[in-house]
Amino acid sequence: MARERGLYRRKDSRYWWINLVLPDGRRLCQSTRCVHRTDAAAHVVRLKNELLEDRRQGFQQGHAWQEAVVRYLREFADKNSLSDDRDHLRKLDPYLRNRTLEAIDMTVLQPFIVERTTKDDVANATVNRALEVVRRILNVAHQEWRWLRGVPRIRMLKADIRDFRFHDLRHTWASWHVQNGTSLQELMELGGWKTFEMVLRYAHLAPEKLLSVARRIERTPSAVPNTPVVDEVVRNVAPNATFSLRSVH
Repeated sequence: MARERGLYRRKDSRYWWINLVLPDGRRLCQSTRCVHRTDAAAHVVRLKNELLEDRRQGFQQGHAWQEAVVRYLREFADKNSLSDDRDHLRKLDPYLRNRTLEAIDMTVLQPFIVERTTKDDVANATVNRALEVVRRILNVAHQEWRWLRGVPRIRMLKADIRDFRFHDLRHTWASWHVQNGTSLQELMELGGWKTFEMVLRYAHLAPEKLLSVARRIERTPSAVPNTPVVDEVVRNVAPNATFSLRSVH
């Protein structure tokens, strides 16, 4: 069972801290995030119970972030986007290298987020890709390696839209209309375009509809009646005609 080394206060923190020696010899020193000593003592009891439960279920907590990174890169060496993951992990390293997996949460990641979005001026989407790597490693550590009892919630940043124009909304609206079956003529009237050429840019979004329109005049050879009128038409068709006889009816 974990042996308590005591609760203590640090001059640079308003919280009570604990110092525990675990059964495997590792020392756990961390903040209780409790201002009052009674709350900190209760936190120690809960922590001991959790450690015992983790040991019973086979969880092996206390692994370092860098240890998890090395194992992740080794086990997922065939991942297509592994080179991108490495780039994100390099940028994350100064902020997480001295952390255990249990200590990683949004509070710990906040300095990284601020640095990337302000000083480096990268888009939120770029930061989110790095956060997704963190979340993936924590999930693997919990589900497959049993290094974590639970996974903290790693929240993605809201999308930032740069150089946005109101006209972009109209373009999206028109694209959705065509994809859902609105004809180009109908779209022209709905959107108030002056010429048909202005809506032709959306024609590629509805190839199925154009195909169905083209098939309206199709006829199979067996559907063409064998009548004297048809025979006369066929005899008078120029030998070098390029249209299909299927259209004759």
